Amino acid sequence: MSYDASDPAQRFMRFQIYFLESLKYCDIFFQTSANATSWWWLFTNADQLDGPPHGAMGPYRTVAVVPTGNFLAQGGFSHAGDWAVVGRPRSAFSSKKTAEAGTWVWTDADSIRLARIMNVEQINDFSIPILGSYYLADFAQYSDNAALNLRITYDACKAANRGANPSADIVTLGGLLEAIGKAPPEAVSRCTVSDIQRLLPGLLPDASNVATPAWTSRMDSRCYMIGQDLYPYYCAVVYDWDKGMQVTVFVMQDSNGEYTSRNDELLPKGNVGPGIYYSWDGTKWVPACSKAGGGDVPMPVPDFVHAGEGRCRAAFKDDPYFSNDSMWSVTLGAPPKSADFWYWFDDKQRGVIFSLSPASSLTIIDYQTFNQNEQMPDCVFEDPTGTIPACPEAALADRKKPRFMPLLKAGK
Repeated sequence: MSYDASDPAQRFMRFQIYFLESLKYCDIFFQTSANATSWWWLFTNADQLDGPPHGAMGPYRTVAVVPTGNFLAQGGFSHAGDWAVVGRPRSAFSSKKTAEAGTWVWTDADSIRLARIMNVEQINDFSIPILGSYYLADFAQYSDNAALNLRITYDACKAANRGANPSADIVTLGGLLEAIGKAPPEAVSRCTVSDIQRLLPGLLPDASNVATPAWTSRMDSRCYMIGQDLYPYYCAVVYDWDKGMQVTVFVMQDSNGEYTSRNDELLPKGNVGPGIYYSWDGTKWVPACSKAGGGDVPMPVPDFVHAGEGRCRAAFKDDPYFSNDSMWSVTLGAPPKSADFWYWFDDKQRGVIFSLSPASSLTIIDYQTFNQNEQMPDCVFEDPTGTIPACPEAALADRKKPRFMPLLKAGK
């Protein structure tokens, strides 16, 4: 991606897109002036990053808008917190316009450079070209380039042949993929893994031999979660396969924006456990009430990726950004309402990211710690339901309960 807003009145973006699995390549150029945006297919070679086009087709209209340099302030984004993303310190900002859930933008905590964008919903709420079409975009490399001048590319587009109008606006991912699928042959060409490795040098050309990751029989982690709200949740997971119990702790904000709302899910092996709701007395958490079946699912098996017929979608070796991580997907449900779980693991089979898209509740986990084979005291897994009352419906209605059905195969 190249971005040029040196003239705020006329802004440009260029995207050279490489599709890893189909090995297709396309080059798309956007120009926004007076809040009106046009785009073109650029005819370029996959092995020439930022090279000049040898032809173009367009212009076409889109409701997408090349963002301004002060996009976060203009979009009403507010600081939501700071935590590690893929092992790097990040600052998170969130906002929304018409969507139920938020758009999230992370910047590098030190340089405030763009680091990650997440669009919880599939409508491209802020109408950002390409970046708003995808669920998640990580910026593996970022550089300031004062010499960049995309006006030269724009001048080349002025001689373009228009061609047939695309059948859909490319503002959403569905529209983008439809346009690419019906693009003129000059606009979509083949690329090679070597072309992609120029962007991601640690990408393995063949991920078929990557070992399927699994949890160890004992695991505990601390993480940040994001759901449909504009703030993150704090979460802890403790898991002991031999004891036959997983406990998932969620800490969320109350109506005053304070983190005083906690609910735990108890997931015993082979059964759906209770949900435990806590109150904060100013110094400690106190169990308040329980809900039978509040755990939603039984305890998962340690090798849930294999059990869910997970596919390795990408793997890396000594990559400057992705290190030795591997990325896996597991399909949940059947079309047209299916979703995909995405699991990122490092080469020691520790979780990096855990995600679901599309999701009606929890969407992503950024692991902060991931400890394997930890010896945990029995009290961590205690079920207090015998000492507290059942939750009244009014109390349950006042507490939002995040749901994240992360694992398809329950243990027995």
